[in-house]
Amino acid sequence: MSLPIMTRDLAYKLDMLDAYYVEARMSGIEDQDIEIKRLGNSLVLMAKHILIDQFNSIRGFTIEDEPFLNDMLNLYVRNDIKVRLDILPSELNSEIATTLNEHQIIQKGFHTVFYRECTKLEDSIGSKVKVRKILKDELDMFLTTYLKGFGIPESFLDRAKEQRKFWTDVPEFHLYMAMLDDVPVGASVLYIRDEIGYLAGASTLVEYRGIGCQQQQLVKRMNDAADLGCRLLTTQAQFHSTSQRNMQRNGFQIAFTKGIWGMK
Repeated sequence: MSLPIMTRDLAYKLDMLDAYYVEARMSGIEDQDIEIKRLGNSLVLMAKHILIDQFNSIRGFTIEDEPFLNDMLNLYVRNDIKVRLDILPSELNSEIATTLNEHQIIQKGFHTVFYRECTKLEDSIGSKVKVRKILKDELDMFLTTYLKGFGIPESFLDRAKEQRKFWTDVPEFHLYMAMLDDVPVGASVLYIRDEIGYLAGASTLVEYRGIGCQQQQLVKRMNDAADLGCRLLTTQAQFHSTSQRNMQRNGFQIAFTKGIWGMK
C-alpha cells in the first residue's frame, strides 16, 4: 500500500482521531459538568471544571458547520469558558473568520498533523529500554510514570489519576510502559480506530531522558498497530519541534498544519 494523497476528507479523518481520543478521555470522568455534543460535523467538548484546553474545544469544524457556529460559541460564553477551535486549512473562509473575531476569537498558533503507512520498524540495536503493554493491575504505576513524565506536580497527581482510572476499560486504548532494568521510566498511549493508529501521549521521566526511551515507545506502538491491522498511522506535534524531527526521522510526513484559535 502506498501513502494516500492528502484530501479534505482524509485530513478530517486524521484530525478526528485526536478528537475522538480526547472525547474518550472525557467520557469516563465522573463529572456532571462535562458536556459532549454534535452540531453538524463538529464535535463540541466542554468540561467546566477541568482547565485543559482540549476539553473545552470545538473539533472537526467544517465550512458546512457555519450555520451552527454562533450556537457553538454561545455555549461557551454562557458557561464563562474560553473555547479553543482547531480549524483545518480547508475549513476557513472570510465569513467564518469574521464571526470568530466578532466573538473575540483570534488565531493563536499552528499545530502539525503527520501520517505514514503502518509498517513495522526495527528496535534500536542494543537499547536497554524495553517497552511492553501494561497489565490491568499496573494502571496506577503507569499513570504515575505517565503524569510525572509530563511534569504534573505531586500535589495534583491523585486527582489526575482519578480522572484517568478508567483507561484500561477503553478498548481503543493500548497502554505501554518503558522499562529499564524493571524500573518504569516512560509511558505512552496508542489509540486505534477505523484501522488508523494514533500515537497519542508519550512521556519519559526527566532523569531518564536521552537514552532512547521515546524512540523505543514509538517503535513498539507502531509495530503493535501493524499487528492489529492498521493501514495508517497518525500523530500531532508542534511545528519545528523535537517531536516533529523524531516523527520525520521515523518516516512520518507532514499531512497538514492546522490553525489553533482561541479567546483574545
